[in-house]
Amino acid sequence: MSRNPYAGAVNAVLKPHGFHKVSGIEWQREVDGYLDDVYMHSVDKAFAVHVRVRDIATKALVERAKPPKAGGSFYSASSALGLLMSRYAKRWPRDDPDGPSQVAAAIEAYALPFLEGLHSIDAMTDYKRRQNEGRWWGDTNHRLDLAVLLWRQGRSKEACDLLQNPPKRIPDSLKTSIEAVRRFVCETPPPAPEG
Repeated sequence: MSRNPYAGAVNAVLKPHGFHKVSGIEWQREVDGYLDDVYMHSVDKAFAVHVRVRDIATKALVERAKPPKAGGSFYSASSALGLLMSRYAKRWPRDDPDGPSQVAAAIEAYALPFLEGLHSIDAMTDYKRRQNEGRWWGDTNHRLDLAVLLWRQGRSKEACDLLQNPPKRIPDSLKTSIEAVRRFVCETPPPAPEG
């Protein structure tokens, strides 16, 4: 039996889906070019669970386009498990005897479909686009990722336009990254469209 009943329950539900434990409270799997991650952390005598999926090809292209040590980083698609269940973050008390089985059931019902639903370039593009909706510039890292995703889909002009006129208030290191990725998506011929 696991010393942490939550970790034991999470491991039992994730293992049949190809996840392996990378630490006592983190599990990963790689599926079709996407790295899925489920991890727990302790908050005020309770556990919270988070999930994220990373598009490995897009991450590599963003990193290739940026100069070494430039600002910005690849952002994964992520969520707290509780927010996938409802509008509110959910935490499970450490001493709740039903907590481990509730977490395992929630991962099966909410986390796995969330992760698997982002295993396509179109789904990841839609997710990144939603991260920028309603904002003049949005989150710079999501915007860089979105530009590279659009470029991978053969939508170079849209990708190039997305990175025009960054705000003046952002740090110089991010401006350097934006310009480097903009040049990459504007000047590099795109691959055959994916998705």
